[in-house]
This record gives sequence, C-alpha cells and structure tokens, in this order.
Amino acid sequence: MSDSDLLPFRARLLDYMSKVDEASPLQAMDDLRGEYGHKKYFTKEKVIEDFLSMQANEQVVQTRARFDDSGDVEVFYRITDIGRELVDKYLPSWYKG
Repeated sequence: MSDSDLLPFRARLLDYMSKVDEASPLQAMDDLRGEYGHKKYFTKEKVIEDFLSMQANEQVVQTRARFDDSGDVEVFYRITDIGRELVDKYLPSWYKG
C-alpha cells in the first residue's frame, strides 16, 4: 500500500476500532504497524494521545485497564455509536480497509 492509499491515521484508527471488540493503543500499533510503522508520528505517545482525543470526543470509551508484563498500565477501548457513525459517514468510498 502506498502512502497515497493511506487514510489519515486517526481515521484509520477509528476504522480499526470499528472492526475489533476492544483494543489498547499498543495492540492497535501492533496491528497497524505494517501500514503506518514507517511514519514518524507512529509512536506510543502519539497513539495514546489519539485514543485520549477520541475518548474526549466520545468516539471510543475505556473498557478496562490492566498491568502489562513491564508493570505499565495498559488501557483498552471500544468504539461508541458516535465513532461508528463517523466511520460510516466519512470513510472515503475508495477505501477498502
């Protein structure tokens, strides 16, 4: 997939969330690394910031949190009806995710 075929990352992240029951930012990064891993904004801090922004805009909601193997808190999210509506309404017709 070329860069011209990529959605803006947050749009792709919301699309990704519409296809899974729940995910943490690290899980999303693992799953989207093949598409976006070469981008300089593809960092743990930025992806967490994207999730927090989507949560503030009621596009995702926190479902649970746990400690990972390193002792860090891993927060999981699921998409909301508002998030699904945005995916349905604004995802470009050419995109086949």
